[in-house]
Amino acid sequence: MAPAIVKPAEAYFSTMLEKEREGLCTGFPVFDHLLGGLRQGEITVWTGRNGDGKTTFLNQLVLNLLTRYDLHRACIASFEMRPKRLLRWMAYQAGVELNEKGLEEFGRITGGRLFLLDTQEEISPDVLLEAFEYLARRYGVETFIIDSLLRINIGGGLDWLEKQKDFMNRLTQFALTFEAHLHLVCHPRKGSSDGAKIDKVDISGSGDISNIAFNVVSIRRIEGDGSPGAVLEVMKNRELGRLGAISLSFDSERKRFAEVGDDRYEQ
Repeated sequence: MAPAIVKPAEAYFSTMLEKEREGLCTGFPVFDHLLGGLRQGEITVWTGRNGDGKTTFLNQLVLNLLTRYDLHRACIASFEMRPKRLLRWMAYQAGVELNEKGLEEFGRITGGRLFLLDTQEEISPDVLLEAFEYLARRYGVETFIIDSLLRINIGGGLDWLEKQKDFMNRLTQFALTFEAHLHLVCHPRKGSSDGAKIDKVDISGSGDISNIAFNVVSIRRIEGDGSPGAVLEVMKNRELGRLGAISLSFDSERKRFAEVGDDRYEQ
């Protein structure tokens, strides 16, 4: 008897004619062009140094998804920022005032479609994925943010790198099973300079983090007159293979990023 996983190529011919579902638009056109949008069943790893804007950019990305897609649902598992502060930050990005009227307007945007995990303690992979599975099954949540890997208690020991690989494989299986897109924030190793360019190999921990991820994106703040506020760089794109860097401006009043061009910015 042939194993169930063995299939002839012809078994997939009919599905090859089906139109692939387009990735969700993030609200950043150049980034969407490079990455091809946010596709179901994928993990995107985000890296950048402390204060470079990872959390701010991802908050804005979620806000853009909720605004653009009426039925879209998202979950933010932020173990580094309390929900009250995170939502205040997002309200600034939405351009609403922090008063009763403003919160009514903000509520029309979230519309019961944004969920948060309310804990700042380290969390085990089992507890995290149990919460995610509940949200996927009960509410159809499609976008999940994990901020950050440092707060996932995978255990220590000599095999901690192997445990990180196992965790990445579990995230991949979850994304594929529930047709979700997972965003995982990973910090880089300490470098010689805060302004130095970040590469995939600079991500702290196991090399399998970037190896298993479908996409790897970095955000890097740039200081100096005439420089963009930050640079967003797609460093891995398994589906399309398109890579590149995008200059970003930052509005400190509204806490919002904006693309300023599609040129590669090097420093």
